[in-house]
Amino acid sequence: MSIPTWVGRSLPRLDDPTILRGEGRFVADYAVDAQWHAVFVRSSVAAGTVRSIRGPVGAHLFTASDLAAAPITPV
Repeated sequence: MSIPTWVGRSLPRLDDPTILRGEGRFVADYAVDAQWHAVFVRSSVAAGTVRSIRGPVGAHLFTASDLAAAPITPV
């Protein structure tokens, strides 16, 4: 008995009607208690120097050096 393969086959898209009616749910639509968001901001100047970073009260700001000090390992 051969093992069926899905590679190269068209699959039915079951979520299309929901999305087309505007009823689709996406990851960004969900909110939970103590939820955090991340935004990565890049410089608009190729060889510029960042002199300061400000954010709203309560925001945690991280720079490239912060991330290098505590690297994220693959799961």
